[in-house]
Amino acid sequence: MIAVAPLCACAAVLGIDDGHPLAPGDDGGLDSTMPLADGELGDDAGSDAQALGEPDGAFSPLSCDPGVTSPSASGLFVAPTPTGDDSAACTQAAPCATIHHAINVAENMATPPPIYLQEGTYTEQVTLQPGTQVTGGWSSSWVYDCAKPTLVQAPSTATTTVIASFGANGQATLQSLTIASKASANAGETLIGVEATGAATVLNLSYVGVNVAGGGDGLPGVAGDAGPNATGACTTPGDGGSSNDVGGKGMGADAGWFLPSGFGSMTGGPGGTGGSGMNGAAGSAGACVHCYASCTGSVVCSSSDGGVECGGEGEPGCGGAGGFGGVGGGTGGSSVALFVSGATVVMKSGTLQTGNGGNGGNGGPGGGVGGESSGAYGTPSVASDCYTTCASLSSKCGLSGPESADGGAPGGPGGKGATGGTGGDGAGGDSFAIVQLGGSVRQATDAGATQLLNGLPGHTADGGNGAPGSAGPHVQQ
Repeated sequence: MIAVAPLCACAAVLGIDDGHPLAPGDDGGLDSTMPLADGELGDDAGSDAQALGEPDGAFSPLSCDPGVTSPSASGLFVAPTPTGDDSAACTQAAPCATIHHAINVAENMATPPPIYLQEGTYTEQVTLQPGTQVTGGWSSSWVYDCAKPTLVQAPSTATTTVIASFGANGQATLQSLTIASKASANAGETLIGVEATGAATVLNLSYVGVNVAGGGDGLPGVAGDAGPNATGACTTPGDGGSSNDVGGKGMGADAGWFLPSGFGSMTGGPGGTGGSGMNGAAGSAGACVHCYASCTGSVVCSSSDGGVECGGEGEPGCGGAGGFGGVGGGTGGSSVALFVSGATVVMKSGTLQTGNGGNGGNGGPGGGVGGESSGAYGTPSVASDCYTTCASLSSKCGLSGPESADGGAPGGPGGKGATGGTGGDGAGGDSFAIVQLGGSVRQATDAGATQLLNGLPGHTADGGNGAPGSAGPHVQQ
């Protein structure tokens, strides 16, 4: 887990400042060869920090790269539908329609040519390959003007927008683009703008804005199951009292963590099971009769004592079962503009902006109690075992009159159980402009700084016990 103290929503500038002028000759300790450390990011924004809510998808036009003049005739040209068509040759006169198609075409060439994007919106998820170079900001007449908005928008089914993950000696460049996540996250979903993974990956982001919506709120837990109804009667009596032992609230979820595969989290713990009601009061004792074991004699009957036989004691009702605990709430998703795992990323004059972390879901309520049962009569004695008369039968003295003893009256009904406990709450999600797991993130020295804007951390429900999320311009593991 990445241990980061929660920060307020803030703005930071990568390699320059966060609104406070730098001393003469101070470049923030950054250059094109040194990796960034947390202390070099200007993430100690003061009173002039920009408080952010959810990003609205709009960026101020990024300044143009002075190194770009006119497109290469050997490049591949892309224009949004209906101008572009993926069955076309990807030339200026016949541009193709999607970035991923142009990348596929470039893969089949000995030297991948640059890819030029005409202004407009491209709704697609892009996987970069070694040698990919994509530049936006081209007008309909293929004149470079990056004030012309060129947007790569993730489709509604995506969790990430651009994935930069390729093999050995892989290097790619994105230039003069705005990259945006889908408009909103699904429940508990983490959104990532750009991923750069793999130790041999080098990704250059030049004059690129990345805008990521907030993480999805965690799903609330569902209610626990009701306790089972008591059946029959019980042998152990009690006082018939109802239980006040309501199940305890489940443990709240710990804060989520980042892995090379993305954001990991757990739900809140289940609530405890409610206590069972007490069994009912004891029933009354059964009736008893005196029995004869044998009778002898031809004129006067004499008998031997067979003892006393009694019916069973009445049985009490069973207490109602407690309800089962509610299911824990889900953890909120995170919002990350740039996720780096082992790769090298070099940035020029860009903006990385995230939305708020998703809020944790509430734990589900505890289940209701099971019904209690009534008491039962005691079991009568077995009639054939007890003879209560010694009489002359056909001039012989013998036993007669088998009789049973009644069982006792029922005991009292059982008491009611207690409801189950509420499930634990989910944790809040994170909001980081950059999440770095190894690798290197650098600010190039031959261009303006990259601005880092993060949203607010997600939180758990009022009074909830899920851990809060974290937020900041940059977190490094």
